[in-house]
Amino acid sequence: MFYGREDLVAELTNLAVDDEHITLIGLGGMGKSSPAKAIINEPPATEKFADGRFFVTYDSLDHSTITFETHDSFCGSPMHRTCWC
Repeated sequence: MFYGREDLVAELTNLAVDDEHITLIGLGGMGKSSPAKAIINEPPATEKFADGRFFVTYDSLDHSTITFETHDSFCGSPMHRTCWC
C-alpha cells in the first residue's frame, strides 16, 4: 500500500510530463521505488507516455558510473522518452 506521498507523486508526475529528468537517490529501503512506480501509473504519465513506461533499477551497477548512455543500454530507449528509473 502506498500512502502519504500524494503531493510528492503529483509534483514529480508534473515534472516528468513536462520532460524534466527525475532522479530518486537514497539508501536502500528509503522509499524510492514506491513513488517511482506510482508516478508511472498516474493518468498524466500514462497518457503522455502511452507508447510505454518502464521501471528500471540499477542495483547491479556502481551508481557513480551511471550515465545517459548506461541508462539507454538498460532501457533500449533514450531517458527522456519512456523509461522511468
